[in-house]
Amino acid sequence: MRQKGDKAAATLLERVPLGEFDPLRIGWDPLSMLGRSEDEPEWTQWLAALLRLPQSGDVAWRALVSIVDEAAPDFDVEVPELKELKRHWDRARIVAEDYTHDNRRADLVIDHPAAVMLVENKLWDGWHDDSDDRQCDWLSRHARLRAGRHRPPLLVFLAAYRVDERPEVRREGWIFVTWEQLAIELRRQLTSGFAVPPSHINLLPVYLTIGAIEREIMGLRPPPAAHPSWKELENIAKLIEHLEAARAHLADGN
Repeated sequence: MRQKGDKAAATLLERVPLGEFDPLRIGWDPLSMLGRSEDEPEWTQWLAALLRLPQSGDVAWRALVSIVDEAAPDFDVEVPELKELKRHWDRARIVAEDYTHDNRRADLVIDHPAAVMLVENKLWDGWHDDSDDRQCDWLSRHARLRAGRHRPPLLVFLAAYRVDERPEVRREGWIFVTWEQLAIELRRQLTSGFAVPPSHINLLPVYLTIGAIEREIMGLRPPPAAHPSWKELENIAKLIEHLEAARAHLADGN
């Protein structure tokens, strides 16, 4: 039985399109090295820092905007014209842990000329509601205040799970996206696709982010280069599913 399992794993391995410089092969990231890969605030700070970088920030912003735009119709939310959101990224103000007027904190606020996007980052948690004021409500008020009269607020719930797995977190006016969707879209945004040219050193933060999401949040790991055992079957199957989803996005441009 083990020999059959080993053979099945080897057959699956042939379908894994991991290049030598694929993000998942990097094998390290700052959060895991510091033992902070399960801490929501650190992931929020990382995403904010990524968005502020000259080239990596542009890639990350396009990826985030794209998954929000794609998910919005499922939650009956209208978003501004996608081209407008992707333009003037360098004029966006990125604020992690933005304080509200009553001294509460929004995880991430992106103040863009076309809209104000508020991102509530949840890894595996749900809402943290007060007895007299739901978290989604005071965050919505804060986003509207930041947006003013002439820009729409975009309310985004970013989690490690899909909303259909935790339907109790669904709230009117909020767009729900996952870290996995972000990793897929980040891969799509890289013009090199699955093999990262080492000359793209300015995009290293994007590669590290993809690898961190796939390892620390999704639980993926690169398979051995050759002769995998049957114990690798589940990981290889999950990896193929994820990479094929990214490939489909590369093919259809969605």
